[in-house]
Formats: sequence, structure tokens, C-alpha cells
Amino acid sequence: MMPSGRAPVPTYLWLLAFASAFALAAAPMFVVEQLPFVDYPNHLARYFIFYNLERLPDLSRFYQLRDGIYTYWGMRLVVGALQPLTGVETAARVFAVIATLAPAAGTCLVGRALSGRATLLPLVALPFVYNELASWGFQNYLFSSGVAMMAFALWIGAGGWRTSVRITLFAATTLGIAFLHLMAAGVFVLLAGTWQLAEYLSDRRPATLRKTLRAGLELGVVSSPALLLTLALGGYHSGLDDGVVFLDLSQLVLTALSPLWMGSSIPDLVLGCLITLSVLAA
Repeated sequence: MMPSGRAPVPTYLWLLAFASAFALAAAPMFVVEQLPFVDYPNHLARYFIFYNLERLPDLSRFYQLRDGIYTYWGMRLVVGALQPLTGVETAARVFAVIATLAPAAGTCLVGRALSGRATLLPLVALPFVYNELASWGFQNYLFSSGVAMMAFALWIGAGGWRTSVRITLFAATTLGIAFLHLMAAGVFVLLAGTWQLAEYLSDRRPATLRKTLRAGLELGVVSSPALLLTLALGGYHSGLDDGVVFLDLSQLVLTALSPLWMGSSIPDLVLGCLITLSVLAA
């Protein structure tokens, strides 16, 4: 990234602006009695049952815990850590706030990784945290996609690391993100793959078969744990009534574009793309 002529933002000012902007964005979620997210009551009820199943005998008449390998660990980890101190309802609200803001936090870290310095430009992502994904209450995906973007920021900064260390760390990272949400792992692989392709195309050295295979092999090894987990679980199914399988190419494309999907119409998607391009060009 070529340095611009703009004066760098002091770190303390960046942190102050970052904290203030995120506090302002989070404020509406603390002043309402009920969060207006469609799926949120379902999450809240599930974790109330989960943490009160042994304490309330009537619940055990209708529900039981089932062993197995599951994803969607984001909310379980956060709510599980907080609920002994705050209760399930407060812990779930805190997670909802974190999840809603996580993609914007990831955007800020990616912006810093790309520019190599503190910049206020990524804060323009904050007005878009209350998007359609948030309104539907897809808290686990929002949280996990934010983590995926943070991992991508680390991927950008790890370009000079030893290949073995880089592959080992990010293979484990991809698997961890997959346990948070399988599609978030796909988002990370997509971002990392795009970055790899951009570096490959910008390299002025002659393209060789060895160079091409090395670039593809690194990404393949990094993504393989998440792919194996997906196959072990029998594929990833959405919660839609028609049982859409996200391994289908059309659904993968829509999922890749989901961070830009602010509404349910094509103009909303076009607007999101234009906003993204304008930010990248700034």
C-alpha cells in the first residue's frame, strides 16, 4: 500500500473516536426493553432452557441435551461466560450488542492492516450495522463474520511470516471460526483467497507452475479443516423451510455478497456495492 499524503491520526485520537463511535452505535440496544431482532427471542429462550434445565424440573419433561459435534459456538461461549454473573437475559443482550458491532470492528482492523496506520475512514461502516442480517437476528453469523474479518486483518499482516507458521496458525484459526459458524469460515477463506490472488497478480516476477501451486496449496491447507468439518456434519443447511444447502454455488455467491445485502432488493445490493467501492477508492 503506497503511503498517502495525509497526516496520520494519532493513536489516542483513533482509540477515542473508535470507542465513542461504537458506544453511540450500541446505545439503541441498551435503551429498548425488547431487542427488535426477529430470531433473538428464540436464542434467548434456548439458552434459558439450556442453563436452567436441571434447576427447573418442568423443563426436563419437554427438553433434553443431546451430545454431538455442533457449530454456532459464538453465543454459547459468551453467554456461558457471562450468565453466572449477569443472568441469561443480560448476557444474551450483551452478546447481541457484540455480535451486531463485530463486523464493523473487523472492518476497522482490516482498514488499519491495509493502510498500515490508524485511520478514521473505516468508521463509515458503523451506520450499516443495523442491516437486514441484524434485523433477522442472525447473531451467531454476525459475530463470527466479525471474527473472520479480524482474522483477515491478521492474515494481511502475516505476509512476511514463515510459511509453516502461517499455515499452521490460520488452519487452526479457520477451524475455530468454523465452530463459531461454518459460513463465517467461508467468508474468511474467500477474503484470504482474494488477497492471495491480488498478491499473485501484482507480483512482477514471471509466473511459474511452482509459484502457482504454492499459492493455491497454502490456501487449500488453511481451508481444509473447515471443509472437513462441513463434510463431517453432512453439509451446511440453512434454516429455510425448503432446506437450501449452502454448498450450492448460487447460495455460496449470495452468502459471499451478504455483508453488502442491506435489504431485500437488487437496488439495495447495488447501493451497498457502490458504497464499498467508494470507500476503497477514498
